[in-house]
Amino acid sequence: MVDILRFSAAAGDERDRFLERFTAAPSAAPAGIQPSPHYVRAVLSIALRRPAELLLAVDGDRAVGRALVATSLARPATAGMGLLLVDSADVMPIGDALIGAATDWARANSCVELFAPLDVNTWFSYRFLVPPEGPGAEVAPFDWEPSQPEGYLELFERQCFDVAERYHTLGGWFSEDGEELKAVIRHTARAHDAARATGIEFEQLADTARLDALLGEIHPLCMEAFRDAPLFEPLPEEMFRALYAASAGARDCSLTHVARDASGALAGFVFAFTDRDAVIVKTIAVSAGLRGQHLSSALVHLVFARAAERGYRHFVSALVRRGNTSDFLAHPSLAHGARVWRHDYVLLRRHLAVG
Repeated sequence: MVDILRFSAAAGDERDRFLERFTAAPSAAPAGIQPSPHYVRAVLSIALRRPAELLLAVDGDRAVGRALVATSLARPATAGMGLLLVDSADVMPIGDALIGAATDWARANSCVELFAPLDVNTWFSYRFLVPPEGPGAEVAPFDWEPSQPEGYLELFERQCFDVAERYHTLGGWFSEDGEELKAVIRHTARAHDAARATGIEFEQLADTARLDALLGEIHPLCMEAFRDAPLFEPLPEEMFRALYAASAGARDCSLTHVARDASGALAGFVFAFTDRDAVIVKTIAVSAGLRGQHLSSALVHLVFARAAERGYRHFVSALVRRGNTSDFLAHPSLAHGARVWRHDYVLLRRHLAVG
């Protein structure tokens, strides 16, 4: 029989022991899917500064599952459930017990909706990968894409969670002769040339140290650019720096570019890196005063042009909310001639009756 232990019920030294058990993955959880203890501690450092509960599922002395439930600073009366990890032999009963405990906590804290999966906020891991069908099924998920063990999506769906937001990663291969890619580069060059005519200057951050030096400027630009995104919360600069430094340290990010206006102020940013045979465009941010002036297309132009010089033909628009204007491969003029594939993800929500 599974019991649910709560961090709020622990005291003194028991709290330290609880955190140790929570941070360590259940021994029978699926291999290769567990987030690192460093990542879990980073999430908890944010979560435990707000109303939150840590839930540990135990069978006797053995931990068989865990979950975090925490309130959202972005939406009143909203909570998110994340850091879910369940013994692979008993996903449904253990998962049911954890979801039930998280739902009870959310109701007790006057929340009217519960999102999942959501590791506190959207700067950390969220979204379930939908099993691919059709174009994209032949492309294995990248290790930076969200993924989950078999049964997790079904677990939440049967607990009356429905789709709150849809996202996708789009990828496209251009032909080896490069003619379609050259046409894309010529097309986006118009935006680049128009930006230069207004005094915008561009810089390629070919050196990781250069990217690190600019993160203090990039941080407020991103906080402003994404503030209207669902469940967005400002992220402390120290944490923002740590996330980008980790990404830059693990990948070749030399296709990343920034744009500055005539006064020298940071006006735009595209974070791009290479993985397998692909160029990944992960983040595009443009200052509010320059939106609608095709600066994102100008930045994408530079990524395409520099990547083509290196021989790349596979481009990916990563983890984009459906309908987002930065989803460059969704535009027919850019995807023309490319063999396009797609991975889909969902963020789920359950409406709660309170009282």
